[in-house]
Amino acid sequence: LSKTQKQQLKDDKTKVTKRHVGIVAKLASRFSRIDANAQKVYVPNDEAIANAILEVCCLSESQRRGLLDKNHLFVAGDGTKLPVHGNSYGKKVCSCDDKHCDCKRYYNAKEASIGYDAHRDTFVYSHSLYQLTSCSMSHTAELPTYLLMTTGCRHDSVTGSFAMNRATQRVSVDKACFDAAHDATAFYQMANSLWHTEVFIPLNTTNEGNFKQIPMATISPKGIPICREGHEMYYWGHCKDRDRQKWRCPNKATQSESNECQCSTSDYGRVVYTHTPENLRIFPKTPRSTPTFKQYYKHRTAAERVFKRQKLDFKLTQFKTRCKGRHLFYALLTGIAVHVETWYRLDTDAASG
Repeated sequence: LSKTQKQQLKDDKTKVTKRHVGIVAKLASRFSRIDANAQKVYVPNDEAIANAILEVCCLSESQRRGLLDKNHLFVAGDGTKLPVHGNSYGKKVCSCDDKHCDCKRYYNAKEASIGYDAHRDTFVYSHSLYQLTSCSMSHTAELPTYLLMTTGCRHDSVTGSFAMNRATQRVSVDKACFDAAHDATAFYQMANSLWHTEVFIPLNTTNEGNFKQIPMATISPKGIPICREGHEMYYWGHCKDRDRQKWRCPNKATQSESNECQCSTSDYGRVVYTHTPENLRIFPKTPRSTPTFKQYYKHRTAAERVFKRQKLDFKLTQFKTRCKGRHLFYALLTGIAVHVETWYRLDTDAASG
């Protein structure tokens, strides 16, 4: 691609990101209104049945085995495309010789649409499976916890908002990891006020325009304050009394002898506080530069590994179907298979050990 084409693709991606940021903001307003009025969260009938089956058949047993805790879940959320056995042009039902006639056509996959598959860098006519996968810091079991099936063009940040808002009506999610596609200010606000979940999301470089009322010269792409000398400040912990993050001069905090601090004459060095409630996206409770954030975020790939098990090992992509409900049913079967295979492997290891 030429430089002009690459720039055009970058501009288009930025526009798409900003559009979905606005959609997530509207969803946050709607979900907050529903919660304030104590209304029941709407869940489509097929989705409610599928997740009820998953809970009865798998989640309860996995909890009995100590593989997850429905009251304190740690999940990874992500979406994947499931190609539909059909196309977006429909099927001709007339006898016209012209292939491009304006006669009525029969569409056998009305709920599917063309969506972008980032993994294969192509557009596919598909449904989109969004899944919350349970993982843990103490063991390696990774298990499907909540399933949601949508049309293929739905963005992950939008689908993830629906999935979390519906899943938290059934289970309690303490911590959750998502990729950069979910990086929207409203998503953090919903996680904090509605879902009571601490989320771990990297900053989206195409979403730099979402820095509101923050001088870009004093903040790094990771959300770390920058001192006047251009150095990233050193994280000094969370102050619980005022719910704020403390940052110190890196030279003074690490007792570096290479450079003298020019920001302050104090022996303690310059101190900056960031208040998480002001902007949860830029200043999360666990800063992105800390080892704790990296330790939690490395579990985000659990969602991709479970997708691999379902799509390749249990042949989810080989089901030739056009119906969204049937696709959800097949995803449920492969999700159950992942649970059962995990139980079998643990029982086998225990017997042999």
